[in-house]
Amino acid sequence: MKTKILVLSLLTIPLAGIKPSYAANPEHVQRLLDTRQCVGCDLREANLSGADLRGANLGGADLFQANLQNADLSGANLTDAQLDAANLSGANLREVNLDWANLEGANLNSANLSRVNLEWTHLVATDLRGANLQKAQINHFDMERINLCGATMPDGSVSQIGCR
Repeated sequence: MKTKILVLSLLTIPLAGIKPSYAANPEHVQRLLDTRQCVGCDLREANLSGADLRGANLGGADLFQANLQNADLSGANLTDAQLDAANLSGANLREVNLDWANLEGANLNSANLSRVNLEWTHLVATDLRGANLQKAQINHFDMERINLCGATMPDGSVSQIGCR
């Protein structure tokens, strides 16, 4: 009996460190790049760095850990999108609708969020250092562990929240 338990234990130890894979659906990535229409698409961990996604419709899309660094998403619809842990540093999100989106743990360092709609957006632990939030609608969101150091706020002032 002890031998069986030892063998089973040794067989399962290598599996303990395995993390689930969340690769994006390649057909969804291509559809987005071709048409800028991908409502509800699976774009988890997609590399869309520098992509021209102006006016894209990504409502309800899953962009968990996606790389959107320096992407142009101006005028896009990201309502109810899952952008948790996504890299949006330097991205252009001017006039984007992020209503009800999940941006928990996302990197929006130096992103342009002017005139963006952040109502009811989940922003826990989001990095907004140096972001441009001028004229943004930022009602009803959770600011827990948010870093706004150096961000330009809707009224044009520069935030010191999160600065050390």
